Amino acid sequence: MGAMAIFFIEGLYIKTFNIVGHLTITVLSMPISFIDRSYPFYAPVPPYQAILLLMLNVAIHAGIAVFIIKTTKKNKS
Repeated sequence: MGAMAIFFIEGLYIKTFNIVGHLTITVLSMPISFIDRSYPFYAPVPPYQAILLLMLNVAIHAGIAVFIIKTTKKNKS
């Protein structure tokens, strides 16, 4: 009985991590998918285009992070 409970709990954790991982990938690729729905950062495109999409994705996320940091610093002051 104990082994079955451990197996169930481990399966639940794996499923939870899969869901969290999928949501993370979805959120990280969202800025690129606004440009074209077929272009998340892991899309099968030529290497130069994949690098450009990845750089664009990083730039968008960095801009969002800087905006959030500056906004929270202003609100604290």
